[in-house]
Amino acid sequence: MTEFQRIQHALAFIDPTDRDTWVRMSMAVKNGLGESGFDIWNDWSQRAESYLASDARSVWRSAKAFGGITVATLYFEARANGWCDETPPISLEAEAEAKRKANAQHAADEAALAILRLRAAISAADIWEKAVPATADHDYLKAKGIQPNGTRQRGSQLLVPVLVNNKLTSLQMINPDGKKLFMKDGATRAGYFLLGNTVGAEVLCIAEGFATAATIYEATGLPTVTAFNATNLQPVAQAIRRKYPDHALVICGDDDRGTAGNPGRTKAQLAAIAVGAIAVFPFFSDLAKSGSDFNDLARAEGLQAVSRIIEPVSAALLGRN
Repeated sequence: MTEFQRIQHALAFIDPTDRDTWVRMSMAVKNGLGESGFDIWNDWSQRAESYLASDARSVWRSAKAFGGITVATLYFEARANGWCDETPPISLEAEAEAKRKANAQHAADEAALAILRLRAAISAADIWEKAVPATADHDYLKAKGIQPNGTRQRGSQLLVPVLVNNKLTSLQMINPDGKKLFMKDGATRAGYFLLGNTVGAEVLCIAEGFATAATIYEATGLPTVTAFNATNLQPVAQAIRRKYPDHALVICGDDDRGTAGNPGRTKAQLAAIAVGAIAVFPFFSDLAKSGSDFNDLARAEGLQAVSRIIEPVSAALLGRN
């Protein structure tokens, strides 16, 4: 088995969904194969529903080992997920030494990543502190028909804070044209932004994007969390469940009916199952219209179309219908 085939075989045992793992594997593959490794890493990356070709190219271009990330990191991850190396067996002593080095490498990788995360969090706090409260005339807010809801602005960029364990770890930056970016190296898994006040609330809603969360909050008055993307719905729902164990949760998913596998609906349903919540989705009176989320529904049919779906569900969860 060539090194190319060995890496390709090992990658098959690793889930590319988690962004941290995905980025680390780009560094590991590049360490082992150089630029020639892009195709197998890119093919593997496409197993993730959140895959974007432009994002993959950008990450690959910037990939370089930090903290000593090498192809050994990839093999370590693969073995942890059941991969069996088909290369000739080595002695027990050599295997033990290899495991020791892999464990040490993994610890070094985690330490290096923690430093990058800390730097990103410090930078996010500085940017947030210097930013000004967003105004309703921001082009993105006007296009979506929503209010600022606690966001800030830096120049023309709308800033949405990302909090993990109640700490600011990153920012989502939204350009006037709707293009969204997260801070480099900032932690986003299980990170969310809460709109509204949970004091006295019995129901919490969780949605994908900020515009969708803002729409739901403005339509229903229910405190609503943005998880930023479908893949993050379940980690966020679990974090919210731990923080608010007595609240009823409603997962307000996107209905990506025009996308293979309908990732918005699938991820929302999985998140609901994981935390004992109810998943709801927008329903358009004219199915010929394009649109997949509750903000699309509000802009097409008004806020009342959103409240008509969510409010009866929240009432039913509290036994009030």
